[in-house]
Amino acid sequence: MGPLVEMVRETGAEILLHDPFISYWEEHKCGVESDINTVLESGTNLVIVSAGHRQYKQKSTIDKLLALDPMSIYDTIGLFDREQLLRLQSKHKVSVLGRGDLQ
Repeated sequence: MGPLVEMVRETGAEILLHDPFISYWEEHKCGVESDINTVLESGTNLVIVSAGHRQYKQKSTIDKLLALDPMSIYDTIGLFDREQLLRLQSKHKVSVLGRGDLQ
């Protein structure tokens, strides 16, 4: 995730990081939000999943994502199962690294 964060920062985008287990990313000298609701309620317009936390697969998290305005979701680790992908694709553009069949 390190090089990706740097690439996104170079575009001038505001980045909000979430992880339920850490509050600071030492290598990048930045805070990490532990409350997913804070991140999702911030006007998020792009979600990149790069960690396999169980919380991301929970129905409540999928429901929160579906309550947001249409956006792009990039699953870089193939976390979501078929049913979750179908639900998310009903509203959002979902791409999974290595899955060319999801357009």
